[in-house]
Amino acid sequence: PSTTELLVKYGYLVKQGDSSIPFTKLISQYLLLKNVSSEQTSYGHVPLLLLSPTQRRVLSFFESHTNTIISRDQLAEVVWSPSWQDKYSNWAMDQFISTLREKLSMIKPASRIITKKGEGYIFIP
Repeated sequence: PSTTELLVKYGYLVKQGDSSIPFTKLISQYLLLKNVSSEQTSYGHVPLLLLSPTQRRVLSFFESHTNTIISRDQLAEVVWSPSWQDKYSNWAMDQFISTLREKLSMIKPASRIITKKGEGYIFIP
């Protein structure tokens, strides 16, 4: 998919007739600073737009622990910080990882998050 298609998919651009426009002035300024054209297909700038702050934090954690098993508890602490025990649930963690995997496939197609049943996750860059 093109950059424009990804930006539309995740709500940063809104279709208006035959063109797509940023939904806020801030996005417009960001795209101008990054010099993003509607036909650009490089993904160098897309991670900032596709990933939430929490997803960026988790991806950074994974990247600093590549090829290492990360327990669900360790990951929950990164996701939900000090109150992770109050917010943690298997369903919430599964949903978070599922969404992160989907976005990761677009920004780093060769990378994988592998589930090790009963142990945790392994990030392979």
